[in-house]
Amino acid sequence: MTKKSPARQYGVTLVELMVGLVVSMIVVLAMLAVYKTTAKVSADAGQSATTDRQRLSGFFAAQKILLGAGYGIDTPSFGNELVVLTGATLSKSGNISGTKASLPADGNALIWGTKLDGTYKCQGLYAPRDGGLIRLQETSCSSAANYSTIAWTSITLIEDTRSVQISAKTATGCKSFGLAGEGGLWTTLSTTNSIEGTNAAVSTSTCLINFPVS
Repeated sequence: MTKKSPARQYGVTLVELMVGLVVSMIVVLAMLAVYKTTAKVSADAGQSATTDRQRLSGFFAAQKILLGAGYGIDTPSFGNELVVLTGATLSKSGNISGTKASLPADGNALIWGTKLDGTYKCQGLYAPRDGGLIRLQETSCSSAANYSTIAWTSITLIEDTRSVQISAKTATGCKSFGLAGEGGLWTTLSTTNSIEGTNAAVSTSTCLINFPVS
């Protein structure tokens, strides 16, 4: 009589099961790391694009109001109807302080005067040291040179951590948006944008056609 051999059993051992679990966990962790990196890159890119658009729109708004500098004033001049300040600070009470710069001027605040309805008024732009750009609202004054005596009200044009540089220089005769006449001053606002993780300079220049060519 032939003796039957016992039936052979198939399956996995405990060691094989543990190895499979470890490999699976490594794969899952790798996928989570890739997802986290991708999500962060996408979020950063979206935030950078939003901030870049705000910088450009803020510069455009500043350029529009700057075009009126010196309007209605007979022979407006730099230092009286247009002032660039270095080391400017804006107090909580709305007073601005700083040192007046000479042409060519570089600073972080720009104050100018206009006479739209026969009344002299001042307004300006202020770039805080910690970034962004603030508009100093139009208010009655006697001269842009008296900027420190004015209690300014302000609104934020650009909310940012990157600083904005403000400069002014003499022009030999510039044009602005096809308007008639030639201006004697250029003003420039500049900062940096984020493009694919690198910094790219962005600036806007405005020809002040109300200031005569010297």
